[in-house]
Amino acid sequence: IPGIRKLKLSEIVELHYLHTSQLDKYIELSAGIEKLNLIRIDFDTSFSDGKRVRNRFMFGLKRVF
Repeated sequence: IPGIRKLKLSEIVELHYLHTSQLDKYIELSAGIEKLNLIRIDFDTSFSDGKRVRNRFMFGLKRVF
C-alpha cells in the first residue's frame, strides 16, 4: 500500500482458529496497521460454524516503561 512505509506504519494480518467440544469451528480474521510498536488499529471479523458473528474495530496503545 503506497505511503505505509513513508509514514513508518507496519501492516498486520492475523488468523485465529479455535475448535472445542462446545464450539465446532470459530475463526477470527483481522487486518490492521501499527505505528512504531506504540499505536495499533485493527479491523476484526469472526465466524462460527460458517456464519459471521461480528465485525469490530479495535484501537490499542502500548505502555512504554
